[in-house]
Amino acid sequence: MGKRGGNKPGLWLKDMDYYSQSRGPIIFLENDKDNLGEIHISSLYYNSYSCDTWYRTYRLNGLYSRFTGAFYWRYAFRNRDNICNSLKVYADKELVFNAEINNNSAPVLFNIPLAGVLELKIEAETDVCSAIGDCGFWQ
Repeated sequence: MGKRGGNKPGLWLKDMDYYSQSRGPIIFLENDKDNLGEIHISSLYYNSYSCDTWYRTYRLNGLYSRFTGAFYWRYAFRNRDNICNSLKVYADKELVFNAEINNNSAPVLFNIPLAGVLELKIEAETDVCSAIGDCGFWQ
């Protein structure tokens, strides 16, 4: 489980069952484009035109070495400016990543070490304008 050769993670976020989540709707996309025209595979976003805080928690049980991805502004909304697009990632309740973006921001890449981590929580204050793409777990 969680092994894949090359430069792709062993397990995409979309393929992992979450342990708990706040209200939805959280949508997964394939091949979504960011505001700079780059394609992101295996993305997720909060499907709402209002700003909301949402989260998902995943049980990792120490099986993964890192979590990678990109927080980006979606191409379809590149002319829309919102103030509520932030992402936080917690590993065993400790904040390990924090970013804010807007429609002029380049995607913010993350590569979070997970050795020994039991639980990962993704928390975001977003709407339909931003997404988290290329998200995967590595062994």
